[in-house]
Amino acid sequence: MTLPHETQATVVVNVALLFAVSVEPFLFWVMASGGHMLEATSMAYSLDMWSMLLLRATLDHLLLVEQERSHCGGVERDTLARIRRRMWDGAAVGVLFCVSAFPVFWAVVPGNSTLRIDLWYVGLVLILVLPRLASGRRPPME
Repeated sequence: MTLPHETQATVVVNVALLFAVSVEPFLFWVMASGGHMLEATSMAYSLDMWSMLLLRATLDHLLLVEQERSHCGGVERDTLARIRRRMWDGAAVGVLFCVSAFPVFWAVVPGNSTLRIDLWYVGLVLILVLPRLASGRRPPME
């Protein structure tokens, strides 16, 4: 499903999302290479991931608002429900990434990892695995 036309809000959100997406590989590379700025870089990475997820959720919200405004009956309720769920899931995981940016989450946990990185793994599972499990529980079509 796509927006029938561009608005100023969608253009601004798309440009901001494009910037956040372009910065992510650089921050990931700096973290992977290690160094003396590792904690600051991981905090920046957390905030970048938060912004990407928040901007994607904003685009989903704009899509839903436009769909309600146009009263177009061609979109199934199931599709709208999936988009709404993706919006809320993305916003929730985005908040998880934002919270993980706080310095207290740099604590070392068993397994020679940090709490921040473990929270990122939780976020990845929530955003990638759970929607696929939920879509597998659909009732059979008649």
